[in-house]
Amino acid sequence: MEDFSILIGGIAGDGINEAGLTAARLMNRLGYRIFMYYDYPSLIRGGHNFSMVRASSERIGV
Repeated sequence: MEDFSILIGGIAGDGINEAGLTAARLMNRLGYRIFMYYDYPSLIRGGHNFSMVRASSERIGV
């Protein structure tokens, strides 16, 4: 089983969630199953946010 995770972090408002979504879409198109977790954005620009993407060649979770 091939399984790996990517963590993308940075300043709120700099596109961290979009970067995570783009990585997830790319891995999904390559045939991986995806689990994605967003840290909800700070209400003030400049706070810290992150997106975590897990990809696996087999079913994730159950």
